[in-house]
Amino acid sequence: MPRLNLDVMPDIATSDRSKLKWLELFLASMWSARESSANAGTSADDDLPGQKADVRVGMKKVIFEMVKLYVGSDKGKRMFQLKPATPLGRFIIYINSLKLDLVSRSLVLNCAAVFIPQEAEFHLVPQMFHVLDVSEDEFSCWNILIPVMTMLNCIDNSGASIVECVANLKMKRHAKIGDRIIVVVQKSRSFGENSPGGSASVAAANKVKRGDIRHAVVVRTAKKLQRKDGMVVRFDDNACVLIGKNGEPLGTRVTGAVGNELRGMQWSKILSLAPVNV
Repeated sequence: MPRLNLDVMPDIATSDRSKLKWLELFLASMWSARESSANAGTSADDDLPGQKADVRVGMKKVIFEMVKLYVGSDKGKRMFQLKPATPLGRFIIYINSLKLDLVSRSLVLNCAAVFIPQEAEFHLVPQMFHVLDVSEDEFSCWNILIPVMTMLNCIDNSGASIVECVANLKMKRHAKIGDRIIVVVQKSRSFGENSPGGSASVAAANKVKRGDIRHAVVVRTAKKLQRKDGMVVRFDDNACVLIGKNGEPLGTRVTGAVGNELRGMQWSKILSLAPVNV
């Protein structure tokens, strides 16, 4: 999905609710026939890999409920708390504004979100939020949609220097060594013709630029890791290696140590490129 330029989108004024009757009809029109059937419990469609159709429908109902509460109350409910059925933590969502995308003719919910782990939930003041119950499967999908926002060093010669993790493909909140993640390149670096690796390094670096969305493999973590033999390993930083959709590294060299946990996984090519395996 392309990035949206919120600055050029007009805000939808919510102060006069009498002028927002069109919004309910607009939201109703955004349900497809298959989604309406799934919502009524008459369909067993499965459009999301590994998830049931009712999970997608449930997520959509939560989003629409937030829009209706935001425009339907006198003061406009802005802060929402997604509460799963099991103690996994909470997502806090703050709605800043409701915008209209004139290009795609769709509504854009301009909001910020933050994950609150279970051990920090006692800091939340219940009266500040409107609580929306979600299933555990829906909560896992929200976990993918909400950015993780962890910065990692990219230690290959693909052209990326610093990347930001936006999703863990294993649907877990924290990634570990060997996990495949989705990242956005935040800072790139250039390689000259005289750089180590020669023209191959330059060709690889030209494939990646700032703002690109890529897949990556976590090869180092700053968090302590205890292995089966009792040894505790901790690296100085979080680091990753960019890969293609086929799982092959984008770069031709890996600079720095990588975790030995990659051994036995499908990342043998990364191990062969790395100078040190710890």
